[in-house]
Amino acid sequence: MSDTELPPEDGEQAFPHRATYSPEDNKLRMHPAFRLDKETYQRLRDAGFAWAPRQELFVAPAWTPAREDLLLELCGDIGDEDTTLAERAEQRADRFEGYSDRRASEARQAKAAVDSIMEHIPLGQPILVGHHSERRARKDAERIEGGMRRAVKLWDTADYWTQRAAGAIRAAKYKELPAVRHRRIKTIEADMRREQRRKMEAEQHLQLWSQDGLTQEQALAIANADVVWGAWSKLRDGAITVEEAAARQIAAHTRRIADSSRWITHCENRLAYERAMLAEALGLDATTENAMASRWDLEPGGRVLIAGEWLVILRVNKADGIASSVTTSPPRGVTWTSKWKHGIEQIKDYEPPTKADSDKVKAATKLPPLCNYPGEGFQDMTQAEWNGRRQWSDFSYVKKVAATDMAGAHRVRQMPAGGWKAVQVYITDMARKDPPAPTTKPSAAAEAFAARPVELPRTVHTPRARTEADELRDALKAGVRVVSVPNLYVTPDWLADELIGDAMIQPGHLVLEPQAGTGALARRAAERGAVVDCVEVNSALAAQLSGAGLYRRVTAADFLSLEVTPDYDRIVMNPPFYHGIDIDHVRHALGFLRPGGCLVAIMAAGVKFHTTAKARTFRERLEALGAEWSDLPEGTFASAGTGVRTVAVRVWSDGDLR
Repeated sequence: MSDTELPPEDGEQAFPHRATYSPEDNKLRMHPAFRLDKETYQRLRDAGFAWAPRQELFVAPAWTPAREDLLLELCGDIGDEDTTLAERAEQRADRFEGYSDRRASEARQAKAAVDSIMEHIPLGQPILVGHHSERRARKDAERIEGGMRRAVKLWDTADYWTQRAAGAIRAAKYKELPAVRHRRIKTIEADMRREQRRKMEAEQHLQLWSQDGLTQEQALAIANADVVWGAWSKLRDGAITVEEAAARQIAAHTRRIADSSRWITHCENRLAYERAMLAEALGLDATTENAMASRWDLEPGGRVLIAGEWLVILRVNKADGIASSVTTSPPRGVTWTSKWKHGIEQIKDYEPPTKADSDKVKAATKLPPLCNYPGEGFQDMTQAEWNGRRQWSDFSYVKKVAATDMAGAHRVRQMPAGGWKAVQVYITDMARKDPPAPTTKPSAAAEAFAARPVELPRTVHTPRARTEADELRDALKAGVRVVSVPNLYVTPDWLADELIGDAMIQPGHLVLEPQAGTGALARRAAERGAVVDCVEVNSALAAQLSGAGLYRRVTAADFLSLEVTPDYDRIVMNPPFYHGIDIDHVRHALGFLRPGGCLVAIMAAGVKFHTTAKARTFRERLEALGAEWSDLPEGTFASAGTGVRTVAVRVWSDGDLR
């Protein structure tokens, strides 16, 4: 024991743990000073307490006498909770935001790992089936998709915790809304009435069982109406004596009375707190009773704002003289009834009625006259027989008769006639009253409800902004495609940028990429504002280019089979290299240039050195046109699976180049 700690005085028990109660959420909490032993821990668990690891405390979902007794035993007393509901919500939101930040950081790391792989296998680049690079490409594709899925999952998790943080604050604010607090008060009042009934019944049974000289018959009669413990069968079978039954029932009812008394006291304390908080929220005096109903002096004919609509009050419904709900004209969309009931807490604003409004509502809600007249098939009864009739709660003994050409609307008495039928009643010893005369004027109710409620502007919800996770999801739908494309070597990003720059492409230029493959050059030309056409022999790659939505036209055909049309300002190309076919592609492409146009192409380096007639003739022709040659670095296409040496050539057109 340290010098600052003092031992408990004689007769005083030390309670190291601390217990609190919060009236805001009706929860009990125990803050342990050290790790509990197994027995105490189990007692808390059995009582309904749960361990909250982040807060390092035990919390019960609601107050009960048994839970309070347990905390008093372990902690000595129960104090007020130090933190408010809003403060606990903010602490919870802070924890959730911490989770979100960590998941977002991990998602960015996963995305960075994916980007590092995609530098040499861009998303959408096909895998060359049968090529020596296929195995590595497939493995990289799996790593890319796996990394992307992990990044998307982590971003989703981060978004989940962000929403949980916002939800924690929103839930705390919701519980403090006056309407929510009013409904909570009504629930507590119902709980208190239930306990008051239980206590009263227990007191009555306690008084009966406490009588001296109970006989067997009296005890059986009392037990028959007493559901506590079930003493009746044991008395009947002689398993216990009358004295034993009385002792047990007296003890049981005594416990129930004590338990109900504690519940009633607890409800009274909660009601005092909730009513004071409600009055404060509404800007009323803390001692104001029935704060929600005290906001306005509601009258029929006035208008109330409920769920964004102004509705006409037809009736103010009261309980014990206090407004508890209102009956109004039907809200928007309700066509099957002429009235609708709303709780008093749903009212957001109120406009008092004018005299004309009050008169109109009185006329609309006035009951038609109750008539008494004989007729064929009617049941004749005296007033005494009608007053002494046996009544069923689900049968209406007075019904409305709609207006006809012969008589106006009125009410009549009726009695059950069997088989869900009813028969009209005529009271023989009561003055006769015939139905009113028919009328063709519109009913007062129709006039009252002719004007529909005023609508307030609705909130416009804007679409959620797209995130990196959304972009990754879209990319995952495409994935890394497995396509059999012989002799396809995708242009590296750095080289594609250089070629587009060499071609001097400007906005509005008409550009062609023959044998476009994955569109590495065409995409960059389109990004510069050019109008781009693509030609690709592989149908799968042609469909992928069409789906990009960047190009004017995508032709799925062998470029060498197309008819020459000198339409293009620029041609950028990376043709196949095998067996000198790049010479054929470039020669054919020159015919598509219009005067003043420019062609930039990647070719195998052998075109500059081979002595074959085909290569020599092609080289001489380009030299005559002033072609510019530049050697590309060794290993330019190593990542695409080939070590062939390459060059770049640029040619300007001054006429017919075919």
